[in-house]
Amino acid sequence: MPNHQEIHEQQKQMWNSAAPGWKKWDAHFTHHFRGVSEDLMEAAHLKEGQRVLELACGTGEPGIPAAKRVGKGQVIGTDLAEDMMAVAVEKARAQGVTNYVTKAASALSLPFENDHFDAVLCRWGIMFFPDPPACLQETLRVMKPGSYAAFATWNSQDKNPHVAIPIGVAVRKLGFTPPPPDAPGPLRYADAQKLAREMAEAGFLDVKIKESVGAVEFDSPEHYWDYASEVIGPFRAGMQKAEPPMREAVKAEVFEKVRALVRAGRVQLTYSSWVVSGMKP
Repeated sequence: MPNHQEIHEQQKQMWNSAAPGWKKWDAHFTHHFRGVSEDLMEAAHLKEGQRVLELACGTGEPGIPAAKRVGKGQVIGTDLAEDMMAVAVEKARAQGVTNYVTKAASALSLPFENDHFDAVLCRWGIMFFPDPPACLQETLRVMKPGSYAAFATWNSQDKNPHVAIPIGVAVRKLGFTPPPPDAPGPLRYADAQKLAREMAEAGFLDVKIKESVGAVEFDSPEHYWDYASEVIGPFRAGMQKAEPPMREAVKAEVFEKVRALVRAGRVQLTYSSWVVSGMKP
């Protein structure tokens, strides 16, 4: 098992290399997954004037919508991947959002004083952290008493074909090895009760779980393929290492599976995400 620093470097490299794809697909991604961002903001009890921390902020979702919601408050997004944060900053400025800023930082060691934030948000980040229980305790440290943190994680593979299809093909064709259940990976908290238990053990109260569901659509199988190969980090990394004939074989099988999901001329793929929240006593 890699140590924390090695995991940090792996994550930083993977997400920095994926930043151009995330920038290209950001509007599409934001539109289709906006329900998860809304559920996160509701679970964190955002209000006007609050100071909010966004962990693993990536391209600034839901941090930028949160900045609009808190008005005269501020949202600080932290991440290891500077290239992803650069996309967030550019997007915030394009939308005229001036109360959203970013700072490179590990969730294991946040550069903020105790009792500093009124709320914490994290969309699809905690499952990649090297030591989530330690990160949860560090999160609690920087939260004000009575404030809420909300984390989004992916549900099981069968509930998320938009990710499961290419990953499943890569496992079969490329010998792609899914990470162990407790290792960093997209399905680490497919069982939301696991994260809820870890939050309770860290000291969170009023821990709640909500399922956030929806669908993501694409114009065609080709449109979906571009998305999968540019945005899904582990799949993208695996494909880059594969020989050209094997990449073509993977692509052909993904297309076959996706064509079966075309409805009314468009590819329609459902998704399911968990939103797990809790309060600092």
